[in-house]
Amino acid sequence: MGLFKYPALLVFGLVLFFQSGLEGASGDYTVSFLTKTGRLGTDAATLAMTWFTIGMLAGRLILGKMMSALKDLGTFYLYLGIALVGVAFLAFSNGAAGTYLAMALLGFGVGATFPVVLGHVGGIFRKQSGTAISIAVFIALLGQFTLKRVTGAAFDAGSFITLPIVLAAAIAAMMCIIPFAISLGNKTKL
Repeated sequence: MGLFKYPALLVFGLVLFFQSGLEGASGDYTVSFLTKTGRLGTDAATLAMTWFTIGMLAGRLILGKMMSALKDLGTFYLYLGIALVGVAFLAFSNGAAGTYLAMALLGFGVGATFPVVLGHVGGIFRKQSGTAISIAVFIALLGQFTLKRVTGAAFDAGSFITLPIVLAAAIAAMMCIIPFAISLGNKTKL
């Protein structure tokens, strides 16, 4: 429990709160968003989730090269910028091709978050990395529960456009929080 006294761990956990919330909300509500707004049929909308996974895989396959070229923060911002483009495409695209591209970009863009953040957490808390990572993942799971709950409540009220708004807000929150987390991490002495 002594790790809770380190703000860096909690702030990195907050980044994962939004990341995991984004993944949960997009995973649970994208098909409903696409079908209930009349953009795609159920089969085509379900296939969109495969494109999210393909995008995430592609993003992670080249992550090492990107990080060596741009370092952590540059890579993080590049990837999340791509994710924001994906959310914009998702919000405004009406056809299958545009939606699949949107989901691939979104998946690609969020593919760097867990590896980058957990790399920092493990590096800062080397002697207790398992416990520190477990705390960060627990915070992430709280985010998944919370953002899925918010999105679900909005969908129950018939506000389907809430999904792209929640996704964009989560990405923006991560972009704002990560420099603070890295700064705190650089100041943390164990």
